[in-house]
Amino acid sequence: MTRGTSAHGVEDLVALCHAQRGVVALVGAGGKKTAMIALASRHTGRVGLATTVRMPSPGDPAWRLLAGDEDFLLNRLQGLPPGPPLTLSRLYKPGILGGLDPKRIPELMRAGGFDVLLIKADGARHRFIKAPAEYEPVLPPTVDTLVYVVSAHAFGEPFGPEIVHRPERLSAVTGLEPGETITPEAVARLLSSPVGARQHLGSARLVVILNRVDTAERERLARETARLALERTPAISRILLACMGEADPVVDVLEGIG
Repeated sequence: MTRGTSAHGVEDLVALCHAQRGVVALVGAGGKKTAMIALASRHTGRVGLATTVRMPSPGDPAWRLLAGDEDFLLNRLQGLPPGPPLTLSRLYKPGILGGLDPKRIPELMRAGGFDVLLIKADGARHRFIKAPAEYEPVLPPTVDTLVYVVSAHAFGEPFGPEIVHRPERLSAVTGLEPGETITPEAVARLLSSPVGARQHLGSARLVVILNRVDTAERERLARETARLALERTPAISRILLACMGEADPVVDVLEGIG
């Protein structure tokens, strides 16, 4: 499998995801947490991580965790010195972060003086692909970039609950029935749909990550998916073919016109 490292190296990942500044929400399935860690680790500015849903704690043990209700967090953020990425949470129990009120995210962003605040805005229960429920993603009032993740390991698999989170929603968006093979055409429908990857997008920029593109065949299927999705909608800014857990994560980038 070839990688696009000459044009899109490690140093470009933050820029390719339009994650230099502002509020960046990560949604979908198959690598959101890994993508958050990859972006936070490579960003050179002041980085915050947060979640509006329950999630496992991300990141390096050396990263800082600030846990409490929103008023407590606002008070503690005032004058906090620069340092490693800072995770904000309502703490349910060790290793599990509680979701913050999305309406309070702008206040927390300002109080922390963050260059970028990376937010996990939905759950997928470790599945490879999902379509959002009507109330998802759980977004702040203003989002600059929405990053939608799908695992390339979904390609060729039978449609079912072992692979798909919210299968009834994905069936409604893609037309797939239980047991049918998950194809590039079906994933492209999800990525281009206003009730799929574009749900509640608003004025945010949309970036898609087709993650775990780790074989030549998955790369071929991911490229076909990207081509079909970009033909269907101008709303997608770009699609990254990637292995987000790798030191050099970017396989290639396909550009949209949005």
